[in-house]
Amino acid sequence: MHPKALIESINNALMHEPMFLEYFQEFHHINGRTHTEVHNDCDIEVLEIRGQESDSELTSFKMLRVYIPNNHEVVIPNIIMMGRMRKKGFGMKMIEIIYNLSTEHGYRLFIDEMVPSFYNKMLRKGAVPINDEAVEIVENTQLFSNREIQ
Repeated sequence: MHPKALIESINNALMHEPMFLEYFQEFHHINGRTHTEVHNDCDIEVLEIRGQESDSELTSFKMLRVYIPNNHEVVIPNIIMMGRMRKKGFGMKMIEIIYNLSTEHGYRLFIDEMVPSFYNKMLRKGAVPINDEAVEIVENTQLFSNREIQ
């Protein structure tokens, strides 16, 4: 699958995930946007999910950024849950959805630029360390559990 098609598939799956829809409706605005960026003369396919908690621009946020650097790798440098989505495992569910779509099409999934607490959490869940800030999500990584939803 071409990186552009994969990033659009990820966007569609996340924005239409039934578990998230109720929570997405609580935001004043939320959308997933795919686009192409150029880095070092290479096209990078990007997905950003951004929104606002109220009509004030001061409440804008970036929930997720995912990019594909055209080398059969998918990278998540930013993921943060907002509002009532926090502490329910929804971040892990997003990672699981991205992992499943990525591996289905022959891509590996990495999470990069991680804060130490999230890095350590992912190691406890079975992710493979790459360096001090990055892990690879692998088949044995324990991501989402229905027990986390309250």
